[in-house]
Amino acid sequence: MHMYSNNVRIAKKIAIGTIISGLIFLAAFYFTYNTSYAYGGAFFGLGIAAIAITILTSALIAASRQNQDSKQKSTTIIWNAITLIVLAIFTLIGYNLLNSAKIVVKNNLDSEIKNIFITGCQNFEVQTIAANSSKSILVNYANNNDENCEIGIRYTTQNSMEDEILIASVKPLQGEKVVYEIN
Repeated sequence: MHMYSNNVRIAKKIAIGTIISGLIFLAAFYFTYNTSYAYGGAFFGLGIAAIAITILTSALIAASRQNQDSKQKSTTIIWNAITLIVLAIFTLIGYNLLNSAKIVVKNNLDSEIKNIFITGCQNFEVQTIAANSSKSILVNYANNNDENCEIGIRYTTQNSMEDEILIASVKPLQGEKVVYEIN
């Protein structure tokens, strides 16, 4: 009985630790777009998944040998299932972030910028950016079929229309962060 109650305690701690650690890895990657955080989170997740499956298996074996009640068995199963579901959700979010580019457009002008378009892998309009402000844009290129996709920006100032390339070549699973300043 002692071993089985340890499994419940350990499974609960691992589930809570997985949620906290996963949020830390995702936040670190989202704000820096440093791929080492993404790969570190992936390997951490694989290790936690292996531990959760091991605990689940040992708990089920111990429960059948020691004639444990169904409440203790289901508690361990629930905590391990929570861990595995959280890992799956964090993996999907991380995968989507790895297949995207975060573009921060800073308007350092004293006037508003209009007709801003992101071109390339996905074409969409950003509308306007007020004077001396910035806007973050997430461009997802997971569904892009073109191997040589590039991401650009097109906008209109008071004097002219500008068109520039921000990312020349998009690579799968290599999320990037670009800060583009308009002076």
